[in-house]
Amino acid sequence: MDLVLKLNEQLKEIEREFENAIQSRQSELATTPPTVIPTISTVVPSTLAASLAPTLPPVTTLLVAKAIPTIGTSTNAWTTTEKTYEVIKTMEQMSIQAIELKNLKEKISRMEIDYELAQIQNKEEERKNKIMEERIRVLEKDLTLEKPLGDRRNILWANIIDSINDIWPFI
Repeated sequence: MDLVLKLNEQLKEIEREFENAIQSRQSELATTPPTVIPTISTVVPSTLAASLAPTLPPVTTLLVAKAIPTIGTSTNAWTTTEKTYEVIKTMEQMSIQAIELKNLKEKISRMEIDYELAQIQNKEEERKNKIMEERIRVLEKDLTLEKPLGDRRNILWANIIDSINDIWPFI
């Protein structure tokens, strides 16, 4: 039970960290200007394009490359691409944490199910123990010979009373 509570606490802490990371990244993305990623469309000769047009849609390729500063360029290019990579890394880390979070939730649910089954089995064992204790008490009474001795005592007194009744008229 303590383990389940600890895992629940860890799970809640990870969820809080996850939410904080998402909010901080969203606020960073909201304050930074958007990065323009150049696109290059493929060039196809007109005769070939006409023959391929019905089957293939126009293809647009995105090129994402780390900016290489040259002489006379600003460091703004560096920060933009670095921020982009940081965001990508953060998103990958967040997805890993989300997977871990999901696994922990599944583990907790399995542990809760096991705990409930253990409680049910424990109650069943307690019920069986109570039945056995009652049976032992009954058998102990039989072993102390209270019942057989009581019957013999009653028989003896009945015989004594009968003999007194038989002799009494002669006294």
